[in-house]
Amino acid sequence: MAFLTNEVYPRERDLIEKTENHYNTSEIVMPMDGDIILAVCPAKRIPNFDEYRAFRIPQGTMVRLRAGTYHTGPFTVGKDIVHVLIVVPEVMYLKDLHFLPVEDPIEIVK
Repeated sequence: MAFLTNEVYPRERDLIEKTENHYNTSEIVMPMDGDIILAVCPAKRIPNFDEYRAFRIPQGTMVRLRAGTYHTGPFTVGKDIVHVLIVVPEVMYLKDLHFLPVEDPIEIVK
């Protein structure tokens, strides 16, 4: 397993403009010093953007995204930078990362 941290910066507008999934691997996400919002969609060959749901993930809560689940990158809840722990299989980003642009961006309403 590989452990990495990301800094998540507040955005002017919280828009879903792209999505990603991993066909064969799970991903673990845990916000360390603030709450985040993560939008997910059921695992399908092509996502149905009407099925996206955004969830608030409280600081210190670990979430597992199952293989195939479409998801966004995290969004901050407040105006502060949030550090997020990501746990993935080694070299997953080279072997099993698939991006898909969202033609009509979806705004996350908080």
